[in-house]
Amino acid sequence: MRLLNSHTLELKDFLGDHVPEYLILSHRWGDDELSYKDFRKGRGKATAGYKKIMDFCALARRRTDPCNAQQSQCAWIWIDTICIDKRSSAELSEAINSMYRWYAGAEECIVYMWDIPPLAAGEEAVLTAFENSSWFSRGWTLQELVAPAMVIFYTQAWEVFGFKSTGTTVTFPLAWHTSNGLDLNTHISSITRIQQECLYNPREVHAASIAQRLCWAAGRQTTRPEDRAYCLLGLLDINLPLLYGEQDRAFRRLQEELVRRSSDQSIFAWEDREADVDSGLLARSADQFRHSGDIVDRRGVGLSFPYCVSNRGTEMTCDATEVVYYNSFYDREYHNYIIRLHCERDQSHGLFPGWETAAAAEGSHRLGRFRGSKFTIVLARVDGSHDVYRRLRLSLATAVLRDELPGRKQAGREVHKEFVVEDLLATGLEGH
Repeated sequence: MRLLNSHTLELKDFLGDHVPEYLILSHRWGDDELSYKDFRKGRGKATAGYKKIMDFCALARRRTDPCNAQQSQCAWIWIDTICIDKRSSAELSEAINSMYRWYAGAEECIVYMWDIPPLAAGEEAVLTAFENSSWFSRGWTLQELVAPAMVIFYTQAWEVFGFKSTGTTVTFPLAWHTSNGLDLNTHISSITRIQQECLYNPREVHAASIAQRLCWAAGRQTTRPEDRAYCLLGLLDINLPLLYGEQDRAFRRLQEELVRRSSDQSIFAWEDREADVDSGLLARSADQFRHSGDIVDRRGVGLSFPYCVSNRGTEMTCDATEVVYYNSFYDREYHNYIIRLHCERDQSHGLFPGWETAAAAEGSHRLGRFRGSKFTIVLARVDGSHDVYRRLRLSLATAVLRDELPGRKQAGREVHKEFVVEDLLATGLEGH
């Protein structure tokens, strides 16, 4: 790990357990950020990027512990612009795979929010700007928020206006009287969909289900498409080699690694409410987990079933309920299989996760055995195949579960069989 001395401006590498106490910066990149090479050669001293580094150094030298108001200097700091030599692909890969741990190991994470006005603008103006800050829309800032125990937020004028801390009652902001009793952890939770227990206690982050953690990433953007997956490595506690140029396939590789490493079936607990085509079991992006924020892992309740990703697709052997429909126009039978995953909503709101209670309740007397909160998927056999399936789009899956499709020949036959779910992401068929 390479750190910058805030007094001497010396960059120094530290190995193993010999890393000193340090502060770490979280920020949005501007147009004139310095690189490692620029800083080493003394270039760009008139840029806003250089001024940001100097302001951070000054803050470290006059650091104040926000919990007890004691002065304590911190000589070393880390900032991604100059502490990683991005010319080296090996160093960049190591940094990205280590970054969550680096943020978790910092004494404090300093968040510099350039789009938050000075405190003099007033509480309402600062709160509104905070809610709409672009910092919450970026992929990399997610781990920078949840990994450290202490996160302190600064305005564009480098004024403290709030903090996230483990087990600490937050004053928001420190300079104001909080007549409304609002604390920053509650505010952040409403903005980010992150459970408050994960904000107060970083150790709870990896106890959250895969679906919950991917829900937090929904809607966040990165400059390079691959980074939408790479910025989640630490959050999901996995490592991957970086392959810039693979674009959206990076998120598929991330899911394949999760399937290999974990038996948490919430990785399949996503839904695309606007899709008009069937799909495979793996999601296209974290955006499809937007409505999965309260899906919890239930591997300890009943027996799980095995699954894996192969060159054939996603393979699983499990119990299912077969429902057969006959289409007289095409003179064809359609075989659908209802599978209940070992994950469910923490607070059940109806028949099936993500669907409104009133709508889901319609027709429940016909397929009442599926009443409950477990996440349910429906597979359909691919035409001309006996063992290859696709995941039905949400509209058709809903119709099957409510028993609203015409021509039902048989419903409720329990089967135990192997399913190979076609990987449409790999074949390029999804969306066609």
